[in-house]
Amino acid sequence: MADDDAPGWHAIDRALASLYLEQEPLHWGTVLSARLGGPDPLDGISAYRSESGVPHWHFVSYGMSELYGKEWEDPEYSGFGFEFTLRVPRDGGEPLMWALNFLQTWLGTCWAAATSSNPATT
Repeated sequence: MADDDAPGWHAIDRALASLYLEQEPLHWGTVLSARLGGPDPLDGISAYRSESGVPHWHFVSYGMSELYGKEWEDPEYSGFGFEFTLRVPRDGGEPLMWALNFLQTWLGTCWAAATSSNPATT
C-alpha cells in the first residue's frame, strides 16, 4: 500500500514506529469494513508487544479516523478525530483474542451512535 493510498493509516504506523522502533506488529484486518457495507466498524487492529512497565500488548484501532483520504467536511478532524488503544497484560506468548472482539464490539457501538447523526457517513 503506497503512502498516498492510505495517508491516515500510514500516519498511525509512523507514530507507532517511533514508540516500537523496528517491531513488526501483529495485524488483523476485516473482510469488509462498515464503511464498505460490512459488519465491522474497524478496518484493522494491530498489536505491539511492550516491555514498558508491566509487559503487555498494546492494541491500536484503524478505522475511526480517515485512513484513506479526507471524507468529512471538518478540516480540523480526521473522521471522528481519534483512534482507540487498549493495553492488556501479557499472559503467554500470543495476544488475547477477546481484546480484538472487545474493540470491534465496543467501537461498533461508538460507530453506530456517531454515524446515525452524521450525514457525512451515510
